[in-house]
Amino acid sequence: MEISKQTKQAILSALQILFVFTLSFGIASYFSFIGVDPHHDGIMLKPASDIAHGQMLFRDTFTQYGAFASLLQAWALLIFGNYLVVIKLLTAAFYGFVVVLLWLIWRIFLPEGLATLACIILIFLSPFHEPNLVFFTWSSVYSLFFQMVALFSLLRLLKTKKFRWQILAGVSSALTFWSRQPVGFLLVIGVIFFVLLMKFKKHTIPSFKYFFISLFGTHAVFFSWILINHALSDWYYQTIRFPSIWVTSASQNPIVLFMNFCANMFPQSYSPFSIWTLMPLVALYMGYINFRKKKITVNESSIILVSIVCLASWLQYHPVSDTHHQWWAMSPMIGFALYFALSFGFRFSRKFLYLVICLLLFFPDIAYHVRLARRKIRISSSYQTITKPIVLKGMRVPPKEKLFYEEATTRLSIFEKTHPGSFAVTNIDQALYPLFDGKNTNCYKITVNWNWKIYDPQLEKKYSKAMNDCIQKFKPAIFTHRSQIIPAGYYRATKGESLRNVFLLLPRN
Repeated sequence: MEISKQTKQAILSALQILFVFTLSFGIASYFSFIGVDPHHDGIMLKPASDIAHGQMLFRDTFTQYGAFASLLQAWALLIFGNYLVVIKLLTAAFYGFVVVLLWLIWRIFLPEGLATLACIILIFLSPFHEPNLVFFTWSSVYSLFFQMVALFSLLRLLKTKKFRWQILAGVSSALTFWSRQPVGFLLVIGVIFFVLLMKFKKHTIPSFKYFFISLFGTHAVFFSWILINHALSDWYYQTIRFPSIWVTSASQNPIVLFMNFCANMFPQSYSPFSIWTLMPLVALYMGYINFRKKKITVNESSIILVSIVCLASWLQYHPVSDTHHQWWAMSPMIGFALYFALSFGFRFSRKFLYLVICLLLFFPDIAYHVRLARRKIRISSSYQTITKPIVLKGMRVPPKEKLFYEEATTRLSIFEKTHPGSFAVTNIDQALYPLFDGKNTNCYKITVNWNWKIYDPQLEKKYSKAMNDCIQKFKPAIFTHRSQIIPAGYYRATKGESLRNVFLLLPRN
């Protein structure tokens, strides 16, 4: 029986989707096991683990990021166990889902082969190759996924005008916000801006009525959950006020803040023309030239929509402009850059030349990341697999760091036998250590010391009082470092130190 051309194309498309997912998930999951960052890993694992043990987010445990990312990770911990590797692999899977969604979006504008090539470029620019950084389980990965679900749904809505795409776009836009607030807020602002632009051009687009109904309906579900659990003020402080204070902590001078913003928005790369700066400018140009046309077609309105979403995503460069935030922000733009190279009305040979130039712009940064990946693989070849504490089981770290984890866990176990009901806390910014005893006991709803004297002195007073009262009353084990004063009645229980000069304190009696 002969296979039809349409069936062959469907099989080829499915194989390409499987390929880009497998490549992305495979590389991400490999690097996810390498190294432990007690601060960044702890900041994400601690609230997820607390939720999995029955605590209420914001009210009982701290996160400055979106609630839904912590909920997703908590559900994974409930299903697969309370291990760091669980949320590492969950995040690696979401990287794979993001790449698949981008392939589906880019296929709308590009030949499928170029969409696959764009995905390969994106994967080899990913930030977790860097030897001095661990694989982050950050909420930005989850918000990027829902951001791309929303974009894909809106593109399908423009083409098919079907009701279901409005609902999916609205729900996923809300989930983008509840994964990482700034990304979700900017996404919805971008959608509103797109609708207003189309009305200004008198271009007919499908109704967005049910988009906004489903958007606000999803928000209502989350706010109801927060209100019922008496956590609204904590949610506001932790996810709105605290980050806003942090952003302006370096300076209150508007000129300085603006200069920092400009510096972050136009970073350099290893290409002669920075790809991190060039791609947002390409998105801006593509949106502008299509908006200028007298009569806008469905395809042109789709291009305008993608350009607006790309520009909204671009703002993730600020206030932290590192390779992670740059990658999360520019992910939707790579396929758009290749489409830009093909969009000129030239003959094939010149289009091909533009495409080659476009690809060459990515090569220096890809080569740099490949070198970093090889170096990280070489360095990690001497790492050893952790067996205890149980929460870190399966992770691979340098031998000295493994010895510290084992020593601290052993001392905690002995301490727990002689002091039933004891628990561990930390008075530094590394939230991972209190999870070593598996008890998820918090002295205060904010579980780490963020050094608030540069952010909010009033909060620091509340935190310090709560911690001091807890230490005096319950005498917990304390993970700390040299800069902290050892409380009266405590002694240093570990000989070794972690790579960040952390050691364990235990009460003498």
